[in-house]
Amino acid sequence: MNRRTFLHAASGAFAAACTVTLAWRPGAPPVRVAIYDPALEQGRALAGKAARMRVPAFALGAQCADDIGTLWHAQLARRLETRAVAPAVALCALRGSDRFVLERLAAPRGCIVLRA
Repeated sequence: MNRRTFLHAASGAFAAACTVTLAWRPGAPPVRVAIYDPALEQGRALAGKAARMRVPAFALGAQCADDIGTLWHAQLARRLETRAVAPAVALCALRGSDRFVLERLAAPRGCIVLRA
């Protein structure tokens, strides 16, 4: 990775981190989906929380999605379309590499990806 690519990625991550506080203020959009890896303990915990909150949960490796790119294009892209005023929010418990790819796929649609 060259310096320019690193700075571009780091500034995007910093901007996303700054908007996280906006996502949890009163009147903010609710979490639309939970995305988890069932192989991770945090992923199983997020699945339980999502069931209690009645938030749609998507497991990586299930539902004909072997990787995050397939899951994104098959199921998540349409669900996380941005609305006119508020961005969509996805709560995730994924490995770092999968979260990185998810953030890159979600950013052009104005989605906020939060770590559980």
